Amino acid sequence: MKSDGCFDGLSRRFFGLAAGAVAFTAAAVTRMDYPDADTVVLDDSTRIEYVADGTSTTENDERILALTEKGRRSLRTVTIGVSRRYGDAEIVSVEIIGTNGVTRPVDFRATLKEATDNSSTASNIYDPLDRKITCAVPGIAVGETRRVVTRRRMLKPRMRDAFATGALFESTSPIVRASLEVTAPPDRPIVSVKLRHPLEGTVTRAPDERMPDGRTRLRRFWNRTCHPLARWHRRCSFQPRRRGRMSRVGTGNCAVRVWRRQTRR
Repeated sequence: MKSDGCFDGLSRRFFGLAAGAVAFTAAAVTRMDYPDADTVVLDDSTRIEYVADGTSTTENDERILALTEKGRRSLRTVTIGVSRRYGDAEIVSVEIIGTNGVTRPVDFRATLKEATDNSSTASNIYDPLDRKITCAVPGIAVGETRRVVTRRRMLKPRMRDAFATGALFESTSPIVRASLEVTAPPDRPIVSVKLRHPLEGTVTRAPDERMPDGRTRLRRFWNRTCHPLARWHRRCSFQPRRRGRMSRVGTGNCAVRVWRRQTRR
C-alpha cells in the first residue's frame, strides 16, 4: 500500500505517547481492584488507515497485566489469525514490562510458527488459507505486563472501492483503557459512525483532525474506564462515502452498514 510509510511514522508516534502512562497504570492496578480477574487489559490501542480502493492497514498495540499465576500462564503464548485470501498479518514486537517499569524485549521470532487454522472444522468449514500465527513469551511473571504489537493488511477488499469495519471493545478481562483511531483519505471520507450499546460515562470523543495532505484522522472512541463489570461491550462501525445503494448487514449483535454499487438502472 502506498500509505505504509506514512502509517508507520504515525503509529510510532501514536503508540509512543501511551508508553509512559502504561507503567503508571500497571502500578495502580491491584488484585483488590479486580479480585475475580486473572488478567487486566491496561491498554488496547488500534489504528486503521485505509485508501480509496478499500485496502487498509491495521496496527494494534495491546498491553495485558498478569494478576495471578493462571493469568501469567495465559500470556505465555501469542496467537493471531489471518485469511491469506484477503491479506496478511504479522507480529511486529513482543515485550515484557517489569514491575519496576523496565521493558525487556522478547525474541519471539525464535518460536514464531504459522499453521492452518482448523478452528472452524467442527462447523464443517475448512479453508487452507485461514492461518494462525503463534509465538511463545517466556519469562513473564505475575505482576508483569505483556505488550504485543501486531499489524494486519487488507490487500484484497471484500468489496472493491469500499471500506467498512466493525470494532468490538470487548474482553473477558477488565479493560482499563481502549482506543480506536481511523485515518481516512480525502477522496473516500467516512460518512457514518455508530456507537452501539454504550455504558454511560465510559466512551468519549476526540475532535477530528485534518492532516496537511487532506486526510482525516478520526479518534471517535476513547475508552478510559475502571468499570466494575469484568465484561463490557462497545460496538461501532465506520463507513466511507460512495455512491449507490445501501444495504444493512448484521454481524452477530453488531449491525454494520455497507455501501454497495448500484448495479440496476
